Amino acid sequence: MSVRKSKWGSRVAGKRAAYPSKARHTRRMATAAGYRSGFEARLAERLKAEGVAFGYETETFPIVVEVRGIRCAQCGAKNMAVRDTVFTPDFFFKKWIIEAKGKFTAQDRKRVLGLLAELLCRLDPRPFGMLFQKDNKLSKSSNTRYSDWCKEHGIPYAVGWFRPEWLK
Repeated sequence: MSVRKSKWGSRVAGKRAAYPSKARHTRRMATAAGYRSGFEARLAERLKAEGVAFGYETETFPIVVEVRGIRCAQCGAKNMAVRDTVFTPDFFFKKWIIEAKGKFTAQDRKRVLGLLAELLCRLDPRPFGMLFQKDNKLSKSSNTRYSDWCKEHGIPYAVGWFRPEWLK
């Protein structure tokens, strides 16, 4: 069995050299360009190509998020603890604030609800919307999709590309 060096310098015994996954490569390229994901990078490139004016992560909002699994020291009630954190939505248009998501986790959902509460407290006139890469299920065991969750919470959403009214 012959031993050779792969393109990245690691030794490979009789097997084809391992190449980085496409997802990892896309994320690496996106972060080098200043974006947090390949999905956000592709959206921004298309917006630029279409000549749409937008801001990327230009504002940060303080939010309050519920912390699970902690009991109140005084009364013993569950899940009464909260923590202060910040939320930076991805895209800012003239009239809309949009968060783009590939994977929409339970933690992300809590943070979005925290942002909505903060925007209501500030009386921010700009509406908030969600853009998903795909309309997946919330989890393997759930039949609820990302779009169903948004409908339930009254959040405008789109899948794949922005709604035309968001870009105006």
